[in-house]
Amino acid sequence: MSYRLTEPEFVLKSTPPRAGKLVVSRDRLGLNAPFIRNGQVLLLQAPAGFGKTALLTQWRRQWLQRGVSAAWLTLDEHDDGMRLISAVRYAVRTASPKLSLPVDEAGPAKDAMGAATRCLAEVASMAVPLALILDDVHTLHDPDARSLLAYIVCNAPANLTLALASRTRIELPAAKRAGNTAWITLDADTLRMTSKETTAALSMRFGKSVDKDLAARLHETSEGWALGLQLMSSSIEQGTTAGLALKLAERAAQGVEQYFTEFLLNRLSPAAADLLLRISLVDIIHPGLCIALTGRPESASELKQLHESTPILGATIDSEWIKMHPLAREVLRARATEKLSPAELQLIHERAVGWLARRGLDEQAAHHALAAGHVDRAYELAERCLYVLAVNGHFARVQTQLDRIPIAILTSRPKLVLAAAFAKCAGETCAQAREMLGALLARPDLPADVRREAIAVAIAVEFNADNFDRVAALIAELKKTYPDSRPASDRRIFIQNQDSYLLLFLGSPHLARHRCDAALREDLARDPDSRKFRRTYIVGSYIVGLSYLWEGQAKLAADALSLVSQDVQRQLKRRHKHSTMLDVTLAATMWDLDRPEAAASLLADRLDVLSTEGLPDAVARGFITASRIAGWEGHDAKQLQLLDYLCTLGEARQWPRVTLEALSELIAVHARAGHVKSCAGLLPRAMAAHAAAMLQNLATLAPLLDLRLQMCRAYECIASQEFRQAQRHLEAIAPLAAALRRGREDVECKLLQSLVMHLLGKDARELLSETTHLADVLGLKRIAIDTHPRLLSLLPPLQPAVQAGDAPFPRRDPASEVRRETTVAPTELLTPKEREILGLMSQGLQNKEIATASGVGQETVKWHVKNLFAKLGAANRRHAVARARMFGLLAAED
Repeated sequence: MSYRLTEPEFVLKSTPPRAGKLVVSRDRLGLNAPFIRNGQVLLLQAPAGFGKTALLTQWRRQWLQRGVSAAWLTLDEHDDGMRLISAVRYAVRTASPKLSLPVDEAGPAKDAMGAATRCLAEVASMAVPLALILDDVHTLHDPDARSLLAYIVCNAPANLTLALASRTRIELPAAKRAGNTAWITLDADTLRMTSKETTAALSMRFGKSVDKDLAARLHETSEGWALGLQLMSSSIEQGTTAGLALKLAERAAQGVEQYFTEFLLNRLSPAAADLLLRISLVDIIHPGLCIALTGRPESASELKQLHESTPILGATIDSEWIKMHPLAREVLRARATEKLSPAELQLIHERAVGWLARRGLDEQAAHHALAAGHVDRAYELAERCLYVLAVNGHFARVQTQLDRIPIAILTSRPKLVLAAAFAKCAGETCAQAREMLGALLARPDLPADVRREAIAVAIAVEFNADNFDRVAALIAELKKTYPDSRPASDRRIFIQNQDSYLLLFLGSPHLARHRCDAALREDLARDPDSRKFRRTYIVGSYIVGLSYLWEGQAKLAADALSLVSQDVQRQLKRRHKHSTMLDVTLAATMWDLDRPEAAASLLADRLDVLSTEGLPDAVARGFITASRIAGWEGHDAKQLQLLDYLCTLGEARQWPRVTLEALSELIAVHARAGHVKSCAGLLPRAMAAHAAAMLQNLATLAPLLDLRLQMCRAYECIASQEFRQAQRHLEAIAPLAAALRRGREDVECKLLQSLVMHLLGKDARELLSETTHLADVLGLKRIAIDTHPRLLSLLPPLQPAVQAGDAPFPRRDPASEVRRETTVAPTELLTPKEREILGLMSQGLQNKEIATASGVGQETVKWHVKNLFAKLGAANRRHAVARARMFGLLAAED
């Protein structure tokens, strides 16, 4: 069978899809991205809904903007060998009219390979770049067509770039594919949307004022799955506006549930649907586990087919393990409970226990043992794993398991008590943790190793309670429990990290950093493969970054925290305690570096996790940074509300130091605004918080607390214009900041001294110059405006002022302004003058206006317009503009 190239079917296949108005341009995956820039064969391999077609349209637009001809072809299941090469030739010829491919050359089906060879030779003879985009490659079922596609890819001339998109793996010769740096593969993990792209997409849909917490929650729920985000956005849009409530994220999942039901489950074979129901009952999926659950060896191959054909199963990197999208798991588990009998459900859980326990996956095995009714086995497995999970910060997971265990069983097993105490060490349950540990340590028969662990957990509890004096005593006691030998490596590194955190608050950030570095080196030497995700590595890296921030070295703090933050978030997820603590500290550095948008993104949908699980110092830092961002955005009421909440949190948790930090920031905010009475009313509360904090931590934190109170007094005096009194308070701050090595407060103090000197009529230029230089070296870009707005009048202007007589705006040429408004992508299809006239035509200009703007006669304009109609296949001007937009030559209408 032969096909003529003029068939309407080929016209449709070679017409690119219309770029939606709400499609986000993904710069990190653009043609200029370092890992894509030099690729000749670009392979997009991911299930449905990961934005493959959208990325192809983005690439096409970028190629056209570079002046590269870009041919589009959408494949389908009817394409055999000859039909495929005929369609390819038609698409190439449409994109590049200069190519001398004969229109009527089709030939018999057996000559498809020869036709492909002639087509590639013609492309090579062009000697100009050409891009061929092939979408929906997974629909190509004909063996001859697949062989022909492989032939085209493997024999593409140097001037031909190929971009292929498929829902399944694109089968190409392994010899060509392996190690070929010009062949670039983008899989589902690469194509997942980042949090920044999710926020941009939601902003396009709901407006730039979209709530950042909502955006972060939707991103986490969708896991970067573009289709999932689109479905949830549609669900929100149909019911109400985006709003500010995070409960919309829960409601939005309804759209995804409907998709799974209508477009996935109802279209699968009964066997495949049954397999999905059974594997949804486990949190992690493996081919071997799949066989164990079903009792059928062929289920492993069925799992592979489901993985390749559905968007809900994603493979982990370099592993046979497969994870199911959490939204799909919820839907499938609900359906499994309805469809499967209790006996079947119990059998599945029993099989899961055996398979998981044999491989050391005790947490998952304990869950299934309890679900199967084997409680003793479940408690035994839980005792083996929950304490380790708690130490690594998985509090929610531990608490979920502990809630299923009766209190009598829990208290009878010391390891479960330790796990429960560690899981309750943060937030409002801290007192419960202290009570549980007290009862455990009171046992006379408690083994020595369990007693050491209990003291270690008590240290974590007291750190979370902000009792530094008690922490110092417990660390000394823990060291005494090793009289005859050094502690094991894990415990030694733990003690070093706790010592380092304490040293930080005693004013020795350099020594804290040195000890953490030593602990990290020891951890790396012991086990280099797993160091990135050990708790010791995370805590040590956190303290190192915090030590730089303590010294005011924002640049070094950002460098130290950025890499480990990405590693931890990738492994532990965004709302994990450790990930949140790291990113809150990183957000503070981003604020100091004058990157408020980055700081806001890091804090989005994190404050609730921080307030329930974070250390007191991190809680204060996070809420203060969030309040500064709110002020920067113009939300003054929100700024004060966040600080008021921090005060309340400090009082409720018995953290007087946190209350003092919040009141200090509140007084500074009111002082900068000139609110004298507000400052005067807050100062007594700050003094009371200072007194309570001194009673709690007199031995360890007295200098730090004195510094904070003196700063409150200095700001209050500046607000009430008692400048000499303010000067005395600032003189008291300077030695405290120097002794504690508090770099930010040192710079802030000197800036306030410069302001006070100026207000007293003294020359402050030398001190101000020295301080601003120091701030610049440290990376404290926002410190001047954060300290006091009146400082800006003392600083040198950022750029020369407009001189008298200068025109406030440059004179513009109306014609050139019109031409600048619309950009037409370069393409061989149109000449430069035709592109210019097409751009003017798209603005609604008539021939006379186009002639004036472009500097040619009206007859010339008519001749070019006629050529545009012919090349674009248009009947009139409006049709020509619409066709140009469809081909990507013009941007979509606003």
